[in-house]
Amino acid sequence: MVDHMYHEKQHFYFCGIHALNNLLGGPFLTKEILDEVANRLSISTSSGWWNNPYKSMFGLGNYDVNVLMLALKEQGYDTQYLDTRREKNLWETQLKQQESTAFGLVCNVRGVWNRHWKAIKFIKGDSLKVSTAPTTSFYNLDSKLSAPMKFGSRNELFQHMTGLIETDPNTTILLVSPFILDSKPKM
Repeated sequence: MVDHMYHEKQHFYFCGIHALNNLLGGPFLTKEILDEVANRLSISTSSGWWNNPYKSMFGLGNYDVNVLMLALKEQGYDTQYLDTRREKNLWETQLKQQESTAFGLVCNVRGVWNRHWKAIKFIKGDSLKVSTAPTTSFYNLDSKLSAPMKFGSRNELFQHMTGLIETDPNTTILLVSPFILDSKPKM
């Protein structure tokens, strides 16, 4: 368990909010913000505010993947949907290719009664030895945990993710990276 990392615990069906805030490292997003994002998406798809497919009609959260993706975009993060239903290990290949720029993962997994959002954060740090490359640590920031849990290695993270996907082939994985802005001014 890790004591010093920001970690919101589960409340109602607000796991989407908790996952994003845990990944971002603070209480940056609220129910009001995600509800507003869901309402904008609903209006853009002509669903109407009364029949909003992007959130719970009871006001308890349960946000759709599109709400989380747009909320992250508005916070300055890019998301890439890693499809676990296609090729078996395509998600793993995509993650390995982009690990150096990735900030973390947001995953939607099967729960006991319904689906659940959770975050896995990547923390890049310098190696203590000059001769070795910088290392990345991986943290499970699931809001159902009593505290964040550090994965012992990259392989342990991949084993965890493989287990989630084998249990539920419909697991949604978002690879989250900061936007990289073009340094040249646009004319």
